Amino acid sequence: MPLSDEQIERYSRQIIVPEMGARAQERLLGARMLLCGESRDASPVLLYLAGAGVGQIALMLAGPGEKSSKFASSVAALNPDCSVSSYRRGSAAQIDLALMLISSEASADAARAVLDELPRVPAIIVRLDSPAKIGIFPAPPPCPRCDPILLSPAINPSDFAADPIAISAASEALKLLAGIGGARPTIIEFDGYESRSHDAAANPQCRCATAERPAKAERSR
Repeated sequence: MPLSDEQIERYSRQIIVPEMGARAQERLLGARMLLCGESRDASPVLLYLAGAGVGQIALMLAGPGEKSSKFASSVAALNPDCSVSSYRRGSAAQIDLALMLISSEASADAARAVLDELPRVPAIIVRLDSPAKIGIFPAPPPCPRCDPILLSPAINPSDFAADPIAISAASEALKLLAGIGGARPTIIEFDGYESRSHDAAANPQCRCATAERPAKAERSR
């Protein structure tokens, strides 16, 4: 749907960014994504994504007693174009991208549960422990399970503020949802605030690869 005059004004600073434009902003407004993690990690990321105009965000908060409803009113006040709801199991067809923040055993378990349910959905995994890592998987395979470290249960205490790493991952999520930047499977590793990146490698034994083989065989007939 074309942007209204009010939306053009609201997102003007993004629309003028090279590669962005109105079409990419329209994609963001129509996007449906899942944000998973501890509330302390998810809160700044949620506000960043909502401010950028991601249309629908489903929250899956790790840890006992965590509820997404407390975020809904703050997001509505920030941007009426964005809606927030609790993630409902079985809603795979409604998710365009999953962004998962791992900083505890509970959030690691939640991320693995998401990938069990959504093995083919584009995903970004963020390790906020030490050493921090971001895994970007635009169209599995490869998927996060192809890298044994991203989903490992061991949680090493971090000696730096995690918010900048999480916001950096959120920026990558916006690029994927907006369809800009030519994203490819990538692992970004951090040493303090210095980073290096390399291509993510597919694991031929991973379920994402084995699930792809029958489809390819069928298309080749």
